[in-house]
Amino acid sequence: MCIRDRILYAAVVLVFPGYGGLRYFVPVFPLYVFYAFFALDGLLRSPGARAAGLALLILAAGATYASKYTTKDYGPIVEGPEKRESVELFEFVKNEMSSDDVVIFFKPRVMALYGERRSAAYQPSRDTRAIMNFIDDIGAAYIVAGPFREDKEYLAPLISEYSYMLEEVFSNGDFTVYRILNESRAVSREAARFCVRSFVCEAVRVERLSL
Repeated sequence: MCIRDRILYAAVVLVFPGYGGLRYFVPVFPLYVFYAFFALDGLLRSPGARAAGLALLILAAGATYASKYTTKDYGPIVEGPEKRESVELFEFVKNEMSSDDVVIFFKPRVMALYGERRSAAYQPSRDTRAIMNFIDDIGAAYIVAGPFREDKEYLAPLISEYSYMLEEVFSNGDFTVYRILNESRAVSREAARFCVRSFVCEAVRVERLSL
């Protein structure tokens, strides 16, 4: 990847409307190092000053790595699919759900691998109706709410609003599983159709009165 391509890549990452963390900048990190040494070479003219500047740069980099790695927790990994609460969730999914059930989960690939069930993630949105329409369109049978920030921000309001359509069937410290009640789903569809018909009829009545 040439310098021009790295600059273009960095520009795309900066305007990308999503968060991917610092890992997206790994391809352009060599460019930063190159310009750091380029600036150092331009500022320090004499060989002695260059050697001292290089030594300071290496020392600063070493101190940064040392401060980072000396404060890291090297104990057992407490988060992830091997955590006790996660294992309990996946065991429930495998033992209590039908093989053809679709599960709404923020990390669908993890659910498919560990839970062995088809899974889909919702599109984060404050429009709970849009999320529920998506859930209804794919025929999902269960919703799993987890400790993720997105679930607390977008899924919790949906669960509160559509609580009459959901039945809690599993819960532990991290996850709660809701079964979507088919009878409530049918009532919701009929109510939506009724609202549409009522709106159309009212529009026709107003149009006739205005003639």
